[in-house]
Amino acid sequence: IAMDEKVAGVRKLSTRLLPWLYDGIGEKKKAIDAFMKFISMNKDRNDPKDNIPGYMMRVGMLYTEIGDDAKAQAVLSDLSAKYPDSPEGKNAKFALARNLYSNGTYAKALAIFKEIFDGKDLNNLSISNLRWIASELSQCPSSQFSKECADFAYRASIRLLESLKKPDYKEWVGDLKAIEFQNNKEAKAQFDSQITQKVNLDAGKAALILERYQDAVRFFTKVFETEKSTPYFNQLFFARAEAYCKLKDYAAARKDLSRISSRAMTRTQGQKQPKYWLYNKAQTLIGETFMAENEPSKAFTVYSMVALPAVSKNAVKVEPSGDPEDDSAKYVELAVYKAALTAARTGRKADRDLFVAGYKELYPKGFYITEIDSLPDADSK
Repeated sequence: IAMDEKVAGVRKLSTRLLPWLYDGIGEKKKAIDAFMKFISMNKDRNDPKDNIPGYMMRVGMLYTEIGDDAKAQAVLSDLSAKYPDSPEGKNAKFALARNLYSNGTYAKALAIFKEIFDGKDLNNLSISNLRWIASELSQCPSSQFSKECADFAYRASIRLLESLKKPDYKEWVGDLKAIEFQNNKEAKAQFDSQITQKVNLDAGKAALILERYQDAVRFFTKVFETEKSTPYFNQLFFARAEAYCKLKDYAAARKDLSRISSRAMTRTQGQKQPKYWLYNKAQTLIGETFMAENEPSKAFTVYSMVALPAVSKNAVKVEPSGDPEDDSAKYVELAVYKAALTAARTGRKADRDLFVAGYKELYPKGFYITEIDSLPDADSK
């Protein structure tokens, strides 16, 4: 009998471990079959050691990974219904929505996020889940779904900001870190500052997408008020400048953009060389604010600061920055085109010819290659 019990124990152990072994080597379909076999064999035992909710959660995730979203939803809905008080049961809908979103299945993900936010599952969202929603959905890569995503990001951010008024640090950082905060006020203050900045930044980005421009300005301003030397400096001021432009407060937008361009060209201990890409982007956007105010002469002055080094034969060519956030190439192209346009509008024939020729040489298949040949006369508006 003892031997039979040992054999049975070994069989159960192998059945328990096999799905994880398949999972570990990337055999997803075999892993699903093995997980489901274990669940089927043990679901009626009600033994916490079997961790059936954990097995069901992993099956659901595997189904999304192989693209079978219907089965994933069925398994995770079953998990949520049968084990509502387990951590996995409470987290099931969010986990499914997050996986679908991460796989680019935005419509299905958003449908589940809507179920969560409009129902009782909203209260099951942990602080970490809310932080993920606020951060990720405020920068949705799909223009088709960006507003729907931003709505959930905004709502998550508001809940987080409310929680931060009287934070339960165990929810935010875990038990050990929460205990550390009790004895280390400096670490606690640093965390408070960092998380307040990030949540307000996410809220502002979401508000900007939702066209809630006053709210966006308010949230972005709160970031700077929280910490003057915020690590989000450039991201913050570009975004707030955009919000100001939407509100037609172009002077305020220029102030923010000027702060970026000034800082970009200032050598400091942490910045040995100027960041020309930031300067070029900020200056071009300043030119755009003058164009919005129908001030082509002022716009020309700013555009030419970026355009002249680009087209000049004698200018020192700036090597690509290599910065992953460097998107300045399109702004340099825009500056060269707009320098030609504003030169034409303000009667600067020599400058117009210089920038037209420069644009054609630099961008023979450029975005404005058609427009560059049909610039207005000086008296056209």
